[in-house]
Amino acid sequence: MSPGRLFFFSLLVGGCRRDCDQPVRAIESGLISRLGTLDPTDHSTSLRYSLSAHLDKPVGEHGKFSLSLYGIHANMTLVNNFTRMLKNRSAPAPLEVFREPAA
Repeated sequence: MSPGRLFFFSLLVGGCRRDCDQPVRAIESGLISRLGTLDPTDHSTSLRYSLSAHLDKPVGEHGKFSLSLYGIHANMTLVNNFTRMLKNRSAPAPLEVFREPAA
């Protein structure tokens, strides 16, 4: 009788970037490059990681016990200054920060 098998798998993905959702007209006019920005305060960060385990173990002569466990964590933070869309930009407004919790 074999002792069984245990498997582990992990994943880590993260990133930080300057947002590049720029208007086409600003890029075409040469005001900014394709990956440039109108507002250097705009940025985002994200992180996701997971860990899983699986166990297969024989039970008796013809039986099998299987167990799977997993855990996942994810978050994202987006900092975006929407005041660039306003016509009156004389009074700067605070930056808005969005956090997306894992569901």
